[in-house]
Amino acid sequence: MTGLDNHGQKISNKQKKNRIFEKEQCDKIAENFKRTWDVFDISYVRYKRTTDEDHITIVQKCLQKLFDDVEIYIIATLGCIVKLLKGLL
Repeated sequence: MTGLDNHGQKISNKQKKNRIFEKEQCDKIAENFKRTWDVFDISYVRYKRTTDEDHITIVQKCLQKLFDDVEIYIIATLGCIVKLLKGLL
């Protein structure tokens, strides 16, 4: 299995620069990846994207479990700290 993360700062920046929606930008990137695998004769069983419905469902269930177990607060706090530190570097 291989795939593409349709979220992230680099995708967002590229989308703003090209004035297109993130999904459209990721569609272009995904096609480039698939063509590259074909050129190198690399096969895969499934190509996953973070916008696939089954991926969204699984992530939602995982996040809900983390929230229910009060782990999500810790993760959110750490995420803010990381962003703050990146901004200072």
